[in-house]
Amino acid sequence: MKYKKRNYILTLALSILIKLGLIRGKKKIDIFSKILTIDLDLPGISNAIFSEKYREIDHTNIFSEKLSSKKQILDLGANIGYYMLLEATESAQNSNIICIEPDPRNITLLKENIKINKLDQKVTVIEAVVSGKDGEVPINIRKASNLNKIKENYEVDENTVFIQSMTLNTILKNHGKFDCLRMDVEGAESEILSKNSDNFLDSMPLGSLIFMEIHPKQYIGGDYAMTEALDKLNKYGFNSYEVVTSGKKPNSKILENLGKSEINYIDGKFNRFHYKSVPFQEIKSFALYSPKIIRYIIAEKK
Repeated sequence: MKYKKRNYILTLALSILIKLGLIRGKKKIDIFSKILTIDLDLPGISNAIFSEKYREIDHTNIFSEKLSSKKQILDLGANIGYYMLLEATESAQNSNIICIEPDPRNITLLKENIKINKLDQKVTVIEAVVSGKDGEVPINIRKASNLNKIKENYEVDENTVFIQSMTLNTILKNHGKFDCLRMDVEGAESEILSKNSDNFLDSMPLGSLIFMEIHPKQYIGGDYAMTEALDKLNKYGFNSYEVVTSGKKPNSKILENLGKSEINYIDGKFNRFHYKSVPFQEIKSFALYSPKIIRYIIAEKK
């Protein structure tokens, strides 16, 4: 495993100091051979990065192994730039990265991290969201800046803002083809892939990668939309699938269908297992299962 978290005692000590307010404000972290500026006063991912150094250790390591040949990367829900820095470090030398992020709090840090690492020529930031349509969509801005979510029912409250949205097809039209798509979009993955995405998915070349966190019971458009999204991946040539389990151990449904994986990542109280060569029908079943039994779906066009 290339990237490892801090040891448990140090992580715990740093977490306690943050909770007590003894460590606050902006900090710079050496990570992925680069510098990441975080803000401990902003609820979200900064606290975990400061105390653990590497967050989502399964996502970080698996994604890093698949980036070496990638040249055109689209990062949806780029947040403050943690995965942007991983992409810039591990992808092809001449790669280009487009980060799409709606939250102004995250965008400030994202742009700072691009500037401090001199990545202005490699990374482009678009202040928007991606959904199934072009135009404005309502976003629920949460206290934690990594949990913002598109509002499906268009009900507006004091936490709702309208943000410019674009579809994958529009991104293709404006920015060309991509061979890597990473997204953590709090349930919008169903709509993003099921609506106005055909041209984008079809254009992705052989060897392309889609790495996404999934959110059962939060899918925009419900299970039907997520099923349609996965069917589109299959339709346009994504024929190799992997999953990472959710929770402290694999669910019995996974064990019954796939057996026990020898690849696992211990992340605090969680023990997540990585399965390769998962049949497509199992992917469709696992993605809809509630409570959540898989955290990530990794799809490749081989």
